[in-house]
Amino acid sequence: MDNNILLDNFFASGGSSCFSPFLNRQGRLIAKKLELLVSLGAFILLLTALGLSYVSPPLSAITLALVYLCVGPPALIHTIKKLSKLDLGIDILMTLAAFFSLPMGRGFEGGLLLTLFEISSALESVVSEKTKSTILSLHKLSPPLATVV
Repeated sequence: MDNNILLDNFFASGGSSCFSPFLNRQGRLIAKKLELLVSLGAFILLLTALGLSYVSPPLSAITLALVYLCVGPPALIHTIKKLSKLDLGIDILMTLAAFFSLPMGRGFEGGLLLTLFEISSALESVVSEKTKSTILSLHKLSPPLATVV
């Protein structure tokens, strides 16, 4: 019975890993902040690629490729979904600009654009989750019955 409730919550959340019955408590906490952790990790890789560009350009290129592998696929998937709905926005333009910077020889700038956009998206998710929980707790404080005078 307990597993059915967990699965119901999981499917009601749209398959969010924060409610996954297959993760333990620590795994759920990591899943809540995974997007932020990955984007910050990509930012560290980007700074490493910048430093390596002065010392060893081949290692810098490899590190930059890791940046694109970390933050590129989620951005590309999001862009494809929005383009299929014909929902044009700034996120689509940013992703396309980042990927089209590669053939122009400006891979670092594209990686920076992807990383900064991913960090802002992750921070937006964290803030919106906190806002939702605050609104829910505020709703619990409201009286169930009010008298209009």
